[in-house]
Order: sequence, then structure tokens, then C-alpha cells
Amino acid sequence: MWHHETPLHWAASNDDVDLIDGLVDAGADIEHPGSSISGGPPAESAVGYAQWKALRRLYQLGATMNLSRAAALGLMPLVTGLVTAAHRRAARSFPSRSGTPAAPASSKQLATWRDAARTSTGAPPGPARRRPSRPRVRGRRVAHRIRRRLRVSQPGS
Repeated sequence: MWHHETPLHWAASNDDVDLIDGLVDAGADIEHPGSSISGGPPAESAVGYAQWKALRRLYQLGATMNLSRAAALGLMPLVTGLVTAAHRRAARSFPSRSGTPAAPASSKQLATWRDAARTSTGAPPGPARRRPSRPRVRGRRVAHRIRRRLRVSQPGS
């Protein structure tokens, strides 16, 4: 597969921040497609080759950030905003059969939907039952073996 990398893609994939600055100052397109990783912009080259200094510099220069790029840089407010926006778009795009949004707007609406789903399946309304927890048999056996070994290895036994 042939790709159309620009010098800016090469600089991003080699973590050359000084070259990135020089190329952008000279007029290089920061969003030009052609990365050898995904065919995307230079930021994709930086992510694909784990060149975090280059990715951070491209972000500072105005490169578009998507979820994977923002997460790679640890930009949690941006990650949270992107996830929230994607969730809202999905809720609008995929309405349920009844015509209501696919995601509840509040915890009260969530409880109403849960009760409606439980009644339609024949289960009583209210919170879902919790399964009884299993005893930790394996952990108890291991603890018992350790105690037994300690008793045997004690002097005077």
C-alpha cells in the first residue's frame, strides 16, 4: 500500500519537535492526510509510533484531537467531553422502539425504564435481586494449609 506522507508526517513519527515547528512555520498543513499508520494526519503518525512529544506539540499547534489522541496525552477533561458528546449523539441517533431516547436523562427515568422492563418480563418491579455471593472456598483452603504448616514447623510441636 502506498501512502502519501509529508515531511510533517515524518517529523511526527520521529518525535522531531523542532522540525515540526519549522515545517508548520513554513506553512505545512497540520491536518494533511497520508499517515503510514492509518492514512490520517501527522497526529496519527505520532500516536502510531508512540511519539508523545510530537503529539503534544501538534496539539499545541492546533491539530484536531480525537478520543485516542486525547487519551494518549492524558487530557482527561477533553476525553470526558468527547465521550459525553459521543454518548449524547448516540442517544439522539438511536431512539428506542417506543420513540424515547436510548439513554435515560436521569436516575428516576432509569428506574422507570428498569421497572417497565422487569414487569414486561414477569419479574416484580423494584431493584434487581442480587445473586448470593459464593463462599471463598479456595481462599479458605489455602489459609488452612498455611496454618497447618505453621503449626507443624513450630518448635516443640
